[in-house]
Amino acid sequence: MAMRPHPATGVLLNEVEVHHGTLTDKELQTAQLLLAEGHPRWLVGAMLGCHPLAFNGTGRRPADSRRRLGGHLTTRDARRDVRQIGLDDWEPPIEE
Repeated sequence: MAMRPHPATGVLLNEVEVHHGTLTDKELQTAQLLLAEGHPRWLVGAMLGCHPLAFNGTGRRPADSRRRLGGHLTTRDARRDVRQIGLDDWEPPIEE
């Protein structure tokens, strides 16, 4: 990291090169080792030059966030689901 002063204030700034896209296997392994050593996730992301959400808390790639995680029941299945039974006969309150 190269340090340079801000032109207006003179405060020293770190220039960090950030890359986009997926991390390589070596980068993920490095993230896993750094996290195991106790470094915070945001700092490991800065050390690798990537966003801290590019890997999860164990240093592995996060699961695909686009996959469906339930909540897409058909009406028939929702009526049979024990968690939904209390909602089946719900009626809006009548205002007087």
